[in-house]
Amino acid sequence: MKLPELIISIIKTQRCEYIFGVPGDYNLRFLDYIVKDKQLSWVGNCNELNAGYAADGYARENGFGVLVTTHGVGELSAANAVAGAFSEDVPLLQIVGYPKQSILNLDLPVHHTLANSNKNNFIQSYKPLCCAISLLNEHNYCYEISRVIQEILIQKKPGYIGLPVDLVDLDITNMCNEIEINPYYFTQKVSTSILNNIQKKIIKSKKPVLLIGEDIKKFNWINSVLSFINTVGIPFASALSAKAVISENHPLFVGMYAGQYNLEGRAKIFNSDCIITIGTKDTDFTTGGFSESQIDLKNVIQIRHDYIKISNTIYPSNLDVNDLLERLGSKLSQRTITHEDIKKCKVKRVGFNLQKKLEQNTFWAYISSHIIKDNDIIVADTGTSVFGLLDEYLPQKINFYSQLLWASIGYSLPASLGFALANKNKRILLFIGDGAFQLTGQELSSIKKVNANIIIFLICNEGYTVERAIHGPYEAYNDISAWDYEMFARSLGFSYVYKVNSLQCLEKINMKSHQSEPVLIQCFFDKMDIPSLLKEVTDNLKK
Repeated sequence: MKLPELIISIIKTQRCEYIFGVPGDYNLRFLDYIVKDKQLSWVGNCNELNAGYAADGYARENGFGVLVTTHGVGELSAANAVAGAFSEDVPLLQIVGYPKQSILNLDLPVHHTLANSNKNNFIQSYKPLCCAISLLNEHNYCYEISRVIQEILIQKKPGYIGLPVDLVDLDITNMCNEIEINPYYFTQKVSTSILNNIQKKIIKSKKPVLLIGEDIKKFNWINSVLSFINTVGIPFASALSAKAVISENHPLFVGMYAGQYNLEGRAKIFNSDCIITIGTKDTDFTTGGFSESQIDLKNVIQIRHDYIKISNTIYPSNLDVNDLLERLGSKLSQRTITHEDIKKCKVKRVGFNLQKKLEQNTFWAYISSHIIKDNDIIVADTGTSVFGLLDEYLPQKINFYSQLLWASIGYSLPASLGFALANKNKRILLFIGDGAFQLTGQELSSIKKVNANIIIFLICNEGYTVERAIHGPYEAYNDISAWDYEMFARSLGFSYVYKVNSLQCLEKINMKSHQSEPVLIQCFFDKMDIPSLLKEVTDNLKK
């Protein structure tokens, strides 16, 4: 067995079928092992940044993703994507092809280096972006490969392995043929006293409410949270980052919540005398710009994987949250929680004016009620797309993805390729603005190459709409160059390209659940038209 075969065998245990990246002279021999493996497919991307985004999307849907770059120029090109994966807790392995060990040991000024006699320049720059980093050698590879991949799976963060080119053909037959990865960290059951404290607070309250965050999906708590909601009969709201993680058609769902922003869940949260948050992260977007002064912290119970906070007391630990919810649910199951009737003030709108030119608020209402179907995967770029959809009810069994915390525009287009390859049986609906599209649009060629089942809604509004709403609405720096998107897509082999300026035009397009090839739909809006929620967000960012 050769060293790359060991690495690949571990990758396959994580159900990975696709490897993303860009070839370079320091990784070419490793790529030979990938392409000759019949259970893996190499996805060559247009650049390393796009490859990182695609691997990120694949990892979110599959549970693990792999990115391969070359030393220096390749890894630095991918760094923004890896940083986003770290910020948003995505389990991603980056394998970087390195020069020979003899060159590294002498710190020779070879190409793709800074020629400053410091072989650790780039690995040091990656340390804040990864949960574990290692440069392999013939002595440490067995332990280090195991350590890095295990940390990726435990922490749900990117990890980095540097592979010198002269180790690629290292024969390890008599040294290390197999590595067993244990993706589980030691969890501790919550003490009875803490459990009783939580129980007393909930029983004592008159208006308890649950606020769920994105971690309930990342740490596999969804079934336990849903069972707790159903058993106890407690209403719940979703943080923006947990959009559609639990069905918005659930009878106890009271809406989205983000601090002061005018979303349906706001009143329930602000009026509650017992708020139980599970797996939430307090960021500027999820808290409405940290605008939660109306909430009395004495009424808040925070449950995360690494601590519980009851009022102002923190109990740090690696918690078994599934066990906590099961035990808590059994203690509360015999009691009916008193709360106001769950009434949704927002219903799917009817009576759209189909002939009227497209407007942001009615467009997203139409999309959510007429275009998006059960079981779709929705990918929304951070801009008008995500803030248009966050305020709408979605059908059942939807996987909704957006890079809401790192918020690197252009992410969603390459990421949608990763989502499509991770789940070929589902339709991908991608919503992206023209400004974001121009950052990563070349990856349209990779989407067409594999004929991914993706319908791309290109929001054409002549530039950076979010930035216009924050500052300089008519300044040239918020404009973009005019592209002929139809000609561009057709030059890459797209057969289905549409232009729509009304809902009537959109209604005429036949959007099948299983397309044989990708579709591009250009949707034209006034450049100053923005969704209501985005207006609130950008007004807050101006302060």
